[in-house]
Amino acid sequence: MHLDYELFCLWLYESWVEEKSDIIQHISGDFKQLIDHWYADAEKLQEIVISICDFHCEEMVDNQKKPALPRFMFPPYNLIPLEIHVINKLRQSHSLSKLIVDHPITNTNIAIVSEFSIVEDDFLEYIQINIF
Repeated sequence: MHLDYELFCLWLYESWVEEKSDIIQHISGDFKQLIDHWYADAEKLQEIVISICDFHCEEMVDNQKKPALPRFMFPPYNLIPLEIHVINKLRQSHSLSKLIVDHPITNTNIAIVSEFSIVEDDFLEYIQINIF
């Protein structure tokens, strides 16, 4: 099982707290593409972000074809693409353009998050220090 999503989430956190590690070398696929083109204009990132939204939807469904349980099986994580909101929040902190994503998972009332904050987490920091 690839851990690209989980590693990408750690990369987002590291970027938020302005820490650097070698975690980026373990990320691949669409998440790596987004990192590699992070400073590009939002319009140029649309295809990558749509693909990440597709990934989110695929990870909401449990079926026998999957080698592991889906990542987003339970509410609210299955219904709210938090990774897209965090990406936009981080881009905003870097004075980059907001991603406007036209995808079924982002076009629901429940997926609209008007305001949230990212908080530091001791457990996440422990994992980051001791595993990566």
